Amino acid sequence: MEKIILIDIAPETAAHLRNDTRMSQAVSIEEVSASSLLDASEIHRIAGAQAVVIGTRAHTPIYIAQHVHALDKNIDVLILTEQNRHEQLTRALRFSPFIGTAIRCRALDEEEALAETLAQGMARTRQRRQHHATLAAVQAHLATTPPPSSPAPQLLLLDRLLDFVPIGIVAVDEQGSILTSNPQASNILGTDEEALLGTPLNNLFPETARVELSRLIHSGSASDQPSTRAVFARNHHARAQFVEVTTGPFESRNGEAGVLILLQDVTARKEAEQALAEKAEVLTRANEELEQFARIVSHDLQEPLRTVSSFVKLLQKRYHGHLDNDADDFIHFIVDAAERMQRLIQDLLTYSRTGRSDAPRQAVDCNDLLARTLEALQTTLEEAGARITHDRLPVLEVDATQISMLLQNLIGNAVKFRGEAPPQVHVWAGEQGGQWRFAVRDNGIGIAAEYRERIFEVFKRLHAMGRYPGTGIGLAICKKIVEQHGGRIWVESEPGRGSTFYFTLTADHPTGGFEQDTTDEQS
Repeated sequence: MEKIILIDIAPETAAHLRNDTRMSQAVSIEEVSASSLLDASEIHRIAGAQAVVIGTRAHTPIYIAQHVHALDKNIDVLILTEQNRHEQLTRALRFSPFIGTAIRCRALDEEEALAETLAQGMARTRQRRQHHATLAAVQAHLATTPPPSSPAPQLLLLDRLLDFVPIGIVAVDEQGSILTSNPQASNILGTDEEALLGTPLNNLFPETARVELSRLIHSGSASDQPSTRAVFARNHHARAQFVEVTTGPFESRNGEAGVLILLQDVTARKEAEQALAEKAEVLTRANEELEQFARIVSHDLQEPLRTVSSFVKLLQKRYHGHLDNDADDFIHFIVDAAERMQRLIQDLLTYSRTGRSDAPRQAVDCNDLLARTLEALQTTLEEAGARITHDRLPVLEVDATQISMLLQNLIGNAVKFRGEAPPQVHVWAGEQGGQWRFAVRDNGIGIAAEYRERIFEVFKRLHAMGRYPGTGIGLAICKKIVEQHGGRIWVESEPGRGSTFYFTLTADHPTGGFEQDTTDEQS
């Protein structure tokens, strides 16, 4: 049974993979912690795996990937990152000594694509192991088989195997001239087998690739292990072709040294990677254009609205009571609509800006953050007679401004959507599987089950404007902030019995513990 190892993976991501139909019953998924890799008794769990996934909970993902790679260079290693850390880790990998290996980095933006990415990684692992097995078999044969007086059955079988194997195999001397090849090598290079004999392999690749190819052949002859593979571009039948080259040493029966080379046409894979990169670029550009559009529209709409609102208010102030009652009502409706539109535009602009902060995440005491949030809400809390309590909260590396906005929205909603009794809100947090789960519980009017997902959508309201003010964008902003921090948000509620909003934050470098000491904030 094929095996996938998950290292420091968030529980919801692991559950998503186990439930994905593309992860068939023939795949075993095992979860381990990074610390267990240092335990000699646990190392065997990595052996034989087709893929290793390092999650966002890992503190040193590149170090862990290198450790896995040292155990087995064939395993495809996927590092999952939050969107805001993806570029940093990608740069770190680019300048690491593992370029061209099986270590990859992917932003955890859409879980739906994760299973497909893993399936491709497992296929690459199988391919690498097939390469090395074929290389080892050919090396062993060339080194140990004496010159036969007549073709032995085993030699005929090996020849047939080399004819049918879907990998190009070429043997060259120390100068790089081709000594022998199989039919698949001929197909990949676009030259007859006979014409290949004696031809320098370099001549079959463009000038720009020859220096690197010569270096690879030289390293293959100088090492007793298969060298790091590399991919070279060449023209083949008037189209671009990408060939992956893996080299390793061999010694002929006559004691002559040479280099054994495996060739694989990876054009389809490269084209798929290019198409994926182009789609990602298009998506990034579309997001940037959308954000720019939101900023422009917000600015351009606000200017005429301010003019309309100013003149209508002036009209209301000057002529209120001088016209009939209908005229006073009409003016009031215009003023109210203009103010509501201004709030909608401001909230839309706030939503578009959420998650685009360049401020570095720093260790923040969430107790202090909550205290500052309550200070900002002091007038609202006093008017409502609200009582806010909280347990001791952790110290986490977060964007303080965004988390303050998150708490302000949740506590503000708890006070706004209150019942007849004075609002009572309690905030607490607990660590679960490498994440911190926060909760904000209230004694308000509650939410029906059918609306628990809808409330997190933009401009979705459950109540009439006259009863509860607001634009319906606050919880959408909360959802965006939490997702930017690698977590998720949900609500548990019953009508008339209050609501509890939960959200998770990744504990990258928590420096504070969780205690049950209770501190009251009375308003």
